[in-house]
Amino acid sequence: MQALSLPQRDLRGLLKSVEFAMAQQDIRYYLNGMLLVIDKGSLQAVATDGHRLSWASLAVAGDYQRQEVILPRKTVLELGKLLARRRRPGRRSTSSRTRCASRFANIELVSKVVDGKFPDYNRVIPAGHAKRIDCSRARAAGRAAARGDPVEREIPRRAARARRPTS
Repeated sequence: MQALSLPQRDLRGLLKSVEFAMAQQDIRYYLNGMLLVIDKGSLQAVATDGHRLSWASLAVAGDYQRQEVILPRKTVLELGKLLARRRRPGRRSTSSRTRCASRFANIELVSKVVDGKFPDYNRVIPAGHAKRIDCSRARAAGRAAARGDPVEREIPRRAARARRPTS
């Protein structure tokens, strides 16, 4: 069993950046959660629903032995609600093969972990690609909103064509 201590805001950010890709009711039960991997000086979070994959990493102080834990979806969502948004230091997690416990403020959350083998996400993430795009999130969102959804643009055109009188 390993213990890890880090600021609440950092863990909350890690969970929030990955949780959207968790499956909701997949028959592959190990996808209905989030994989947390602690290895050497990093904590990684991975989630997938079989169509999309989200991965995020956080540097942690210390040299840890590699350990993988799949947290159930409900536990991840509850942790996201309970963790503070500001940088409070009092967060400590421990995990074993069957349980995970988180302690912060005056709360202790204990959960069973999902027993299963998470897919090898490293095989899916491309490596060595030559092109990279850097842009601000606000600019990308603004451009996407300005273009609109192509389906929404097409519907009024079809309706206008249908109303034209034929000769």
